Amino acid sequence: MSQLSHADLPGWPRKTRRQSSARKTRAGSLHFVKAVSRLSLRRWLLGLGLLSLFLAPGQVLATPARDSDEVKSLKAFDTPQNDPNDKLNWSTAPAYGEEWTGVSWAKAGEGDYRVKEIVIEDAKLSGTLDLSSLKSLITLSVENNNFTSLDVSKNAALEKLSVADNKLTAVDVSRNALLEELNVGENNLSSLDVTHSPALKSLSVKKNKLTALDVSQNTALEALEVSGNKLPLSQLYPMTTMGFQALALGDQTGVIPPSWPLSPLVTGKAYDLSSEMTFNGVDTVFSLTLNGETATINKDYSLTNGLLVFHKAGDYQIIMENDEIHSGLSQDFRKASVQTEILKVASGGR
Repeated sequence: MSQLSHADLPGWPRKTRRQSSARKTRAGSLHFVKAVSRLSLRRWLLGLGLLSLFLAPGQVLATPARDSDEVKSLKAFDTPQNDPNDKLNWSTAPAYGEEWTGVSWAKAGEGDYRVKEIVIEDAKLSGTLDLSSLKSLITLSVENNNFTSLDVSKNAALEKLSVADNKLTAVDVSRNALLEELNVGENNLSSLDVTHSPALKSLSVKKNKLTALDVSQNTALEALEVSGNKLPLSQLYPMTTMGFQALALGDQTGVIPPSWPLSPLVTGKAYDLSSEMTFNGVDTVFSLTLNGETATINKDYSLTNGLLVFHKAGDYQIIMENDEIHSGLSQDFRKASVQTEILKVASGGR
């Protein structure tokens, strides 16, 4: 007697080739779903920094790593001296799976993440932040801190830099050709060179100690704020002719007229104010004070053909305004006011 198979038993369904294929398809689909679920779980655990709990002893987690040099430089900065208010978590943050305070990372290649942005404001940070390894840094904003120096010479990709309200005495952007936004307001800058930043669209230098600022090469510039510096009218006037969408000139105080000596001034000697006299055919209005009181022309001083002569010794101040130099696109806007520092004038011979 021949042996019976399952297919010969009454009521047992005959397995067809199509049914076998369908089962294989369902099995394959099930394996795919399980694989996707495992991948999703892996990513979820990675985001929580918990995946390492499921690794066997000695097993290495294969995950995209942040650049080791960048991680090292950030961790080195996070000390109690530089971060007295403990605003940062850089010293304890792992190289993956957790947010770094104020830092945004971007994928630079397969398995490679680099710092793209650093935004840490109102944290009272100080010390020196080493940015030399952050080659992909695009945005740096460290407003309202206590930095006294900052080196961005190695950050050629930088597009936005805001270091307002710190204690900086110098900012060098000569190697930042891609820079579009620059805010260095409320520092202690006496000079700033932006001639090597042709892409610059927005510039604020308010409340510094600038005596000159050349923006003639910045043809892409749309917004400029220079109030609260020491810029004479001859520096301000070219800015009004460049067609900016926004321009704030404000008051300039503590100005020393161009070409004037730094040594004590004397009566009877002529001092050149010709560079500040006339702009676009409009004469500048000069007002002088002597020892805090309004000075009288031809008595306390004289001003002829751009030459100023002091007749009496004392403490003078000169205030200059010109209708052609204002902070708007029409004369309805506020005129810039330039005021010299106290000029001490000693008695001298004519």
